[in-house]
Amino acid sequence: MSIPETLSRLIHSILGYHHGHLADDATILLLHWHGPTRFDPGEAEALVGLAQAGPE
Repeated sequence: MSIPETLSRLIHSILGYHHGHLADDATILLLHWHGPTRFDPGEAEALVGLAQAGPE
């Protein structure tokens, strides 16, 4: 089943369970993982904004 179809079915199931009314906000995160990826030392940290450790 495609990602959009999976998401649509999930949303409809949740709304159906709650009879169409949510008591609070709802967030759905659907992640499509393509497997592990190698990064050069410090590259992953830089991508997410973490400080790199200095040389010891």
